[in-house]
Amino acid sequence: MLAEPPSGKRPALDSQHLVGVLQTLADYSTDALFVKDLDGRYIYSNEAAARMAGHSLESFLGRTDDDVFLPAEASAIRTEDQQITRTGATLSTTRVLQGPSRPTHYEVRKMPLRDSTGHICGVVGIARDVTDRYLFELALQKQKQILERIAKGTALDEVLEDLVEAIEDECPGVLGSFLLLDSDGKTLRTGAGRSLPQEYHSIIDGVQAGPQVGSCGTAVWRREPVRVDDIFSDPLWKDFRQVAERFGLAACWSFPIMSSKDRGQHVLGTFALYSKTPGILSHRLDEAIERIENLARIAIEQAQDRRRILDSEARFRTILQNSGDAFYLMQRGGYIVDLNDEACNQLGYSREELIGRTVSLFDVGLADVGLHDLTRRLDAGEKVTFESRHRRKDGVDFPVEIRLSPFMQDGARYSVASVRNITERRQAEDKLRQQQMLLQESQALSHLGSFEWDIRSNRL
Repeated sequence: MLAEPPSGKRPALDSQHLVGVLQTLADYSTDALFVKDLDGRYIYSNEAAARMAGHSLESFLGRTDDDVFLPAEASAIRTEDQQITRTGATLSTTRVLQGPSRPTHYEVRKMPLRDSTGHICGVVGIARDVTDRYLFELALQKQKQILERIAKGTALDEVLEDLVEAIEDECPGVLGSFLLLDSDGKTLRTGAGRSLPQEYHSIIDGVQAGPQVGSCGTAVWRREPVRVDDIFSDPLWKDFRQVAERFGLAACWSFPIMSSKDRGQHVLGTFALYSKTPGILSHRLDEAIERIENLARIAIEQAQDRRRILDSEARFRTILQNSGDAFYLMQRGGYIVDLNDEACNQLGYSREELIGRTVSLFDVGLADVGLHDLTRRLDAGEKVTFESRHRRKDGVDFPVEIRLSPFMQDGARYSVASVRNITERRQAEDKLRQQQMLLQESQALSHLGSFEWDIRSNRL
């Protein structure tokens, strides 16, 4: 902003001075500024535009797009320029140019250059490097995709490989890996990292955490990040230096993945970044590292929770399968969702014949119990015990004792039924009842007092 003199008049700025100011702004701009004539030769460029083309400013001027870009890129640029000079329209587009290590993404805006008579005499343009923004948006998109895969229960090793791929795409030259901590709290196991040789994974698999165990073992030991920029001089790598040299690894940063539980005191594993060239690992990666760490924490903890649930279910199913009682999982209305082997044994049906059917297929005593009243009590959350009769597939009936426990899941009503075949108990009760009758008859004949036997409490 120009200061205004006391007289209130703005100072005059001659055209030559103005051109100098604009030239200075162009020279210091990080955006690429360029002018081409109708033959497509660059007649003006700032340093940023020359760097975009991979040239010095002196070697860039006077060249055409065919001289500095790949054939497909040059052809696309030439087509755009011809459209601009033909129609006089302004064009905004995006362009990806192949750089020495990775593609570079640009937002480009070009318009016709006119002479003093208004005739189009060339093209003027500005190109802005938006690679970092593109990579950030791509990283967010990948993060969303990975979260969706975690939510769907994708295998942990696949999710961790996705995370490694994400950091390697965002940071060219970086090699990522995960190690998972065993339940003993000391042993590290390979989790992911396809870019590192399998032989390297085999060597470090099973390494024990300690105060000088490379970057990862030390990170677990310290419970804090360990950044080693020169493996060949850092004492933390003295026992693993030959291994690193064998596979051409020059630097390694490792970050302990802390649990979100137990106030973050429990280590789940490590996330490591390797490079074969010193200086690639820098604090510009911190934001990406934090994103990957958080996603890895979610994936590992969910996998552990899922494993615990599966183990618990397996133990519970083992108990049920070895139980002498039949168990049914039913939806409201008596539709069978699952059952154990004893249920099939009792009824003589296969699982396939029972899943999806209602208990009315085999329970012939529900009418006596009162189905409407039973449903009402279950809907109220009451646990219900009653006796009924079940009919086998071959038509034979047998008495059962049923215990129903209702519960809600995902807004739907379910119940677990424990069914015990009480045939033997009924037979024992009948036998005791007959013995009691004989006792009473004998007492009457001998004029003795009478006794009563409560077979349920087993008391005289």
